[in-house]
Amino acid sequence: MVERLAPEQTYFMHHSPSLGIAAALSTDRAEIRTVLKKHGLRIGDFSRPNTAIACGYILVCWLAIACGSLLWIKGGYARVPGLAILAFAQHALLMLTHEASHHSLFARRSLNNLLGNLCCALPIGQTVRSYAVHHRPHHAHLNAGGDTAYFLTDPSKSRRRIAWIFLSFLIGRVIWDLVLRTVYGSRADGTRDGDSASEVRLTERRRAVAVIGYHGAIVAVCFEYNLLDLWLAWVASAILFVPILDGFRTIAEHRRGSTDSPSFHTRSHHLYRPLSWVFSPFFQYHWEHHLFPGVPHCRLGRLHRLLVDADLAGARSAPGAILGAFIRGLA
Repeated sequence: MVERLAPEQTYFMHHSPSLGIAAALSTDRAEIRTVLKKHGLRIGDFSRPNTAIACGYILVCWLAIACGSLLWIKGGYARVPGLAILAFAQHALLMLTHEASHHSLFARRSLNNLLGNLCCALPIGQTVRSYAVHHRPHHAHLNAGGDTAYFLTDPSKSRRRIAWIFLSFLIGRVIWDLVLRTVYGSRADGTRDGDSASEVRLTERRRAVAVIGYHGAIVAVCFEYNLLDLWLAWVASAILFVPILDGFRTIAEHRRGSTDSPSFHTRSHHLYRPLSWVFSPFFQYHWEHHLFPGVPHCRLGRLHRLLVDADLAGARSAPGAILGAFIRGLA
């Protein structure tokens, strides 16, 4: 089978970060291809999304949202777990938006963008396109200065500085970041996305129009049924709590700790699956993902098992699952 990847996936795979990390990525990819060759396989054999599984992922997220919403509507102390469930479900939608940004949610491009936007991205204030623009430099400059996650993964930042960044999420950093990208094409940390500033501004303005239209309809329905407080809780959770969950995941997966080599790039954390599914849904095999971003999450498990059987070190989960990976990233 000939390996055929979308241009966006090729971009994600071949734009190099710093030389040491780029060399590590290249070595890891070569080792994986060698393992697959022994089994008569190529990475292209893992590259096709599964529509049924994608629909199942979306359904699980929205069932969780329904449960969280019912608890919020019930009122009283039930609103506390209700809000927590909403936050974790929103983070899961963000991870599915990530899948859509790699064109790995649905095989058909039109379906990938349509359902990726309507069911995953727009409910949390994103679009698939805006997420992709913001996400590309993370792959292109992994764990280096151009990485859009480097404000969290930079190993030179102290734990106190990291704590301050998490606090800034609680006081609206995401909104300020969005304003800067919309007006200037840059982010709160002063860096830029991979596209030009004008393209970033255009993308973010289109996102604003789409999000306002989408949520305007939701507000009308909530007003009719006296549920505006639920919508406000949803928006507050997406702005304040989801970035904290995503920051926690990012540090666990990418921040180089004191015991990691200078060429370290990614951790997987698939042990204790309930824990990983809560804090990093659809992202457990993250080492494999960064080596081959065109492989959908639903195929990564099979790829991972082949690599574990071949005893590739990078495929082993971080000790202690995602919590252990987070602690190691801060060590």
